[in-house]
Amino acid sequence: MTQYRFVTPDRSGKWYISVEAAQKAAGKIGAGFRDDRSGNFYPYPHTVLETRQHATCAAVVGQKMGKARQAMRGMLMLPAPDKRHLVTE
Repeated sequence: MTQYRFVTPDRSGKWYISVEAAQKAAGKIGAGFRDDRSGNFYPYPHTVLETRQHATCAAVVGQKMGKARQAMRGMLMLPAPDKRHLVTE
């Protein structure tokens, strides 16, 4: 999951799960303001929008994929051939 925050030269905002939430909170750190009528966001000079992939979500996805791989291995594993039926002459 992607997270967003606004950063100014002096302050950093909290991480939010949507750009809209980050824009609404940007005024608290002096990163810009959101016009309620138009819905437009106006960043102040030197304001940067940062993004990141949230590590916890990536770990959960990795765990789910690991369980899926284990299940596939269990389905694809065939029993070893029975050696009694092999002819050794």
